[in-house]
Amino acid sequence: MRRRTTSILALAFLCSCAWMLSHPLRVLAHPVALGGIVVQIDPGRITLRVRSSVEEICIAHSLRVDGQTQEYSAAALNAACLKHGEYLLRHFELKSGDDVLAGEVKKFTPERGAPSLSPLDVQKAFVVFELEYLLREGQEQKLPASVFVLHNMLEGLDYAPGNPWEAVYVIRARVARKPYELTLLKPRTAVIFDVAKHEFTGGKAPLSSLPLDPSVVLSAEDLAGSEPETAAETPEAVPEGQTRIDVWRTAREFLAHGIEHILHGWDHLLFVSALTLAAFSFWDLIKVVTAFTLAHTLTLALSVFDLVPAMGSIVEPMIAASIVAVSLQNVFWPRSSRGALRLALAFGFGLFHGLGFAGGLLETMRGLPNVGVWTALGGFSLGVEIGHQLIVLPLFALLLLGRKHIDERTARVEPEDAPAPMERPFASAALKYGSILICLAGTWYLYWAVVQ
Repeated sequence: MRRRTTSILALAFLCSCAWMLSHPLRVLAHPVALGGIVVQIDPGRITLRVRSSVEEICIAHSLRVDGQTQEYSAAALNAACLKHGEYLLRHFELKSGDDVLAGEVKKFTPERGAPSLSPLDVQKAFVVFELEYLLREGQEQKLPASVFVLHNMLEGLDYAPGNPWEAVYVIRARVARKPYELTLLKPRTAVIFDVAKHEFTGGKAPLSSLPLDPSVVLSAEDLAGSEPETAAETPEAVPEGQTRIDVWRTAREFLAHGIEHILHGWDHLLFVSALTLAAFSFWDLIKVVTAFTLAHTLTLALSVFDLVPAMGSIVEPMIAASIVAVSLQNVFWPRSSRGALRLALAFGFGLFHGLGFAGGLLETMRGLPNVGVWTALGGFSLGVEIGHQLIVLPLFALLLLGRKHIDERTARVEPEDAPAPMERPFASAALKYGSILICLAGTWYLYWAVVQ
């Protein structure tokens, strides 16, 4: 029976992989669009160089792949870039002290020209937008006391219902030619750069600071009048040695980012919940969580260092398929959900979940010293694991309480006919009906990820 079960699940896994590879690839990756910002502070002016992924641009302007080529056309991408500069100005707020500054788009430069791109390329193709903000009259020769930066990019746009897109930037700032200071800029969370101290501070921003106009759909006129841009120059890179890393602050920020990434990503939470439902002892839980953790940590690291591609068009459907596969195993083959097959599934699907965590993490850290990259990766990985445990441990504790207070009471009443632990009323119902609900959610997500 076990061999037959293993063969069925292995065949289903291989067929799903083959099906994903053979069908048109329409899906973008996990719903975090990552980018970078360089803030240059000079007397009388502040310049922002915003490094936006093409993924972010496609989302903001509702671009769709061409039905025949399965690519984003060069004309459509260029039209979106022309509009995106204005979109950035509307969704970024910059202050010098208490003065809200008006910005101007000086230019945009595609890092790789503007070729047609497939959905697999959009995370690794970037466009650099240069925005200039002039200080108010009378301060042309002065430095601002502080610089306030806030954004609500992609707010109001959902990757899937209940799973919104989020734009996160690694932001570096400096005065004149001093070394850059680094921090993480998240939606609706302001960062403030103290010019005199040459360091970042931060805090929550009022919800009414920025408008909510999430998507700018391109018109036919936009597309008709757009000629592809070419990269006439290479955007200025941030020299590795010119960024100063505060190790503890970087670790804290990426730790918090990892936790938030998991708690906002219900696809990963559904998968670990399905694994937890079938864990009948703490040792079962340790084994399956360890297998999953090893797998997703491995592929997260490999993807961040660009050794394994994080192809969202395959990764996202496979994450959805993992939810369905594990929950079906819980329902139809509950006895095999605690052994070697379960550990193999947790590890195998964990590899795809790790790629889902990675996204474009390395691209946002381009130009950082090695210590910064390792610090960010370590903090983010730890945050991901903490986020998982915030769900796994309370769920496992509730299951233990139910099994103890309901099932053990039943076993005491009928000791001779008492069923095996997983066949007792509460344990069986929690495993079966909990897994059915998870399977339904996973099936819907799989359909949405592939078809929509």
